Amino acid sequence: GNGANLAKNVWFVGYATPEDDSIRQEPLAIAIIIENGESGAETAAPRAGDILRAFYGTRQTGEGA
Repeated sequence: GNGANLAKNVWFVGYATPEDDSIRQEPLAIAIIIENGESGAETAAPRAGDILRAFYGTRQTGEGA
């Protein structure tokens, strides 16, 4: 059929450099692919944020951070 029963593979691609001079300054490009996810914004982007915070050694500062 129409593919309605197929699992979604979702993705997010991003690039970051921190603005805070007190932490690591290396830029980071990131690509996240998640099988059976809801959407890139709901599933993959938050995981990218987790990885970026871990890489730069920062803590979450608020909702959506």
